[in-house]
Amino acid sequence: MEIKNRDGEKLDVSIEGANLDSAKQIIVFAHGFGTDKHERGTFDQISEKIINSSNDVATIRFSYSGFGESEGDQKVKTLDTMVSDLSSVMDFVKNSKAENSAVKMIAFSLGNHITAKYLASVDDTRPEKVILINLPECKFKSRMQSYFKDKPGTKIDDLGVWHLERSSGSTTYVGSGFWDSVSHPESQLSNLENLTRKYGTYLIRATDDEIIDSKASDAEISDFPFEEILYLRGDHNYSKLEYREEFMKSLMKVLDI
Repeated sequence: MEIKNRDGEKLDVSIEGANLDSAKQIIVFAHGFGTDKHERGTFDQISEKIINSSNDVATIRFSYSGFGESEGDQKVKTLDTMVSDLSSVMDFVKNSKAENSAVKMIAFSLGNHITAKYLASVDDTRPEKVILINLPECKFKSRMQSYFKDKPGTKIDDLGVWHLERSSGSTTYVGSGFWDSVSHPESQLSNLENLTRKYGTYLIRATDDEIIDSKASDAEISDFPFEEILYLRGDHNYSKLEYREEFMKSLMKVLDI
């Protein structure tokens, strides 16, 4: 199995569980900023829980081009290239799945905005559910830059590329094109409103998120018709075992698997 994006770059994809052509449900994951298809192990754990709970479900996790084991130059990647990568994966799903199988989407952090922008650009994709986890505020550019600029090891080279040392030991490279692509909060907000009005959309929010401004995000979306908003104890990644267990239990209930 091979999935390439619109630029011909091979994406690192994991398909687990039932075969796509026979699965009753297919869960597609969209990871966050500077991570990969594993989302620091969170997506691995969710996928394992799903496929151990049902023999009729398939999960698809992938890394955006330039990230993880996917091909591509991280320094030139933008929000739009990530949306395009998701589109390539969704096209593969649509061409592979049974006609009556349901598609559900799980997005984490920046993956929320990627998913919302993708769904705003298509009319032939009808996910049964969209689950947003730790949604960043639409005006997140300045917060992200301030957060990383003050962290030890961060540098900006002569080409304007940010070198961000991550807690995992890896380095994320962010070019000016990425910052430009997330400089349109009004458009991002419109995409989110479109998402909640067209699809069954659920939001899971950590109460002690150290990465994003949850209060600012909640204010932006206060009038949007989410099916449900769940506030769960925990940091951005639900790191503590007790928080992770509550998060997993709540997510599986929303997925209805």
